[in-house]
Amino acid sequence: LKVAASQIDGTGTGTRGCLSDALVSVGPAGHGGTGSFVSADGLIITNHHVAHDAVRRASTPDNDLLRDGFVARSRADEVRAPGYEVWITTACDDVSAEVLAAVDGISEPLARANAVRDAKEAIARAREAAAADAGLRCKVQEMWALKTYTLFTQRRIRDVRLVYVPPLCLGAFGGDADNFEWPR
Repeated sequence: LKVAASQIDGTGTGTRGCLSDALVSVGPAGHGGTGSFVSADGLIITNHHVAHDAVRRASTPDNDLLRDGFVARSRADEVRAPGYEVWITTACDDVSAEVLAAVDGISEPLARANAVRDAKEAIARAREAAAADAGLRCKVQEMWALKTYTLFTQRRIRDVRLVYVPPLCLGAFGGDADNFEWPR
């Protein structure tokens, strides 16, 4: 693969059309695991264990989607995944100067840690309020301890549906349902 790094990761450049733009967070409240857009219509692929609970909830004694798998042949056949959300990162901004300014001159470790936490929360809440969009979530993450902080802005999608689920024998192939075991 011969592509410039700027075409892979657009999180720090403010540009769109990078491979990193396809990454999303999938699951209950958007905290289950990662996924990636694989179509212009919003089709997202994720790991079997990420969707496991949604598949389990959609199963019935007569139609065990976990055991047998599932394919929606049309949009009408898609199965809703209640409680699941997808969060799409729309922006990443360096807020290091703001966080570090809030802790300037604080040397006591606990006081400094509390000031960092409070600054991160205040920055995130202020950006959410300025956006005036209930579908956005902001969170400041420490990237390098006491040096760099990034504000991630994400958009929420609540209409999540199951389109394809492989049978459990494929989804958990190799014996590890969380698929962190090799070979695969």
